Formats: sequence, structure tokens, C-alpha cells
Amino acid sequence: MRIYEQEYLVGIDIGTTTVSAVVLDVNKRDQVDAYTIADHADIPTDFVWEKIQDVRLIADTVLDLLQSITQKYDSIKAIGITGQMHGIVYLDSDGSPVSPLYTWQDERAGLGSPSFCEVLEAKTGYRIAPGYGLATHYANQQNGQVPQGAVKLCTVMDYIVMKLTGRKSPLTHVSNAASFGLFDMQNNTFDREAVQRSGMKPDILPDVTAESVIAGEYNGIPVAAAIGDNQASFFGSVRDEKTSA
Repeated sequence: MRIYEQEYLVGIDIGTTTVSAVVLDVNKRDQVDAYTIADHADIPTDFVWEKIQDVRLIADTVLDLLQSITQKYDSIKAIGITGQMHGIVYLDSDGSPVSPLYTWQDERAGLGSPSFCEVLEAKTGYRIAPGYGLATHYANQQNGQVPQGAVKLCTVMDYIVMKLTGRKSPLTHVSNAASFGLFDMQNNTFDREAVQRSGMKPDILPDVTAESVIAGEYNGIPVAAAIGDNQASFFGSVRDEKTSA
């Protein structure tokens, strides 16, 4: 009988309404545990077009869940993060949030005639839908609603990676960065000239990586840079990502 050394990977998905996690046995290549917890993070507002969430509450939910997992399972070799794309949270110079999470459902950039999205397209040549991060940021900037002290913006899962690892600045995988808009897919970077044409400052953008890199450690466990939920769904659904369509 073959004896397997127990080694695990943990995957965390920060959804719009729930936080989910799976524990995988590395050697057996099998899922051994799964969790789904409602985050109750929605913040009520007076505007039907505004969809915001308490990012600190989301972070607390993730940390509590991860703590319970690490107490139950030894030999966790790595933690992967994914979650809802497009949305943004503003951070200060210490990497702390100074805003709620503006989710992918937020429609402020679709307001007006012409809308903020239409103006942004005319200035940059990029077509961006309401809810995309830089469309939301553009609308906030035009309305004087960018929070005081904001020096960076990122996705919620980028912030969670920062929270787990102690990073002070966000590192965004291309699969998330592209979901903001104004992204050069050929060069895997934001189109900084287009950002400047819009009147936004490129310095607020997070650093971007096209590689699967380790962003830091959580209690000695490597934490990978977060990827977008579309990519996570793909990797979880196919047997061989190199040959499957």
C-alpha cells in the first residue's frame, strides 16, 4: 500500500456575496475540504446605481476562514487567491483601505449624457463598460469623490493578498489588471498614455505581473498573486489547460 505524505494547497475565492475556500491534497490530487461563507459585506446606499461593499469585513471573513483551515491542516504548501473582477478599492501609502470596495456592479460610470464611459472612450479610444475599475475611478475623479489619502487602487483580491502578506503596495496579475480597462493586452501593461489623456494619473495604478509569482507569505505559507475569477474557473474546469478549448 502506497503511503502519501500529506501536503495541501488552499484556494480562496472572494465572490460578490460569499467567500469560498477549498483544500486540495497535493499528492492525491483530490479535494479534501470545502467552505462557503456569506460575507454580508454590502453597504446600503440611497442610490440604486451604487454598489459598494465593506472591504475590511471581507478581509476579516477571509482571515477567520484561513485561520480555521490552517489550524485543521498541517503542511499547507501554498495559498491561491481569486475573486470578483473589475471592482476597485482605494489604498493609502501604508496599503490600508480608504474607501469601500466599488464592485463590478457599480453603475456610476454609466450616468450622465454623455455618460462618463462615453467621454472616456472619446478621450482614449478604449470602450469601457460601467463597473470597470478605471471607469469607476474616472467618474469618482470627475465628481470629486476620490477619497483623500488615496495613492493606489486595486482589486479586492489584491488587497486580501496584501493583508495576508503584509505588503504595503498592490501587485496585480494581468488577468485582473485587464479588467480595469485602458489595458494594453499586447504588452501586458496599462496604457499610461491613454490614462493621461483621460486626465487620470497613472501613478495610482498598481504594479502588474504577467507571471504566476509569490507575493509574500502568510505565517510562513507562500501566497500567490491573485488571479481573476474567469481564469480560476478555467483552470478548475479543464484537465489540460494547454490543449483544452
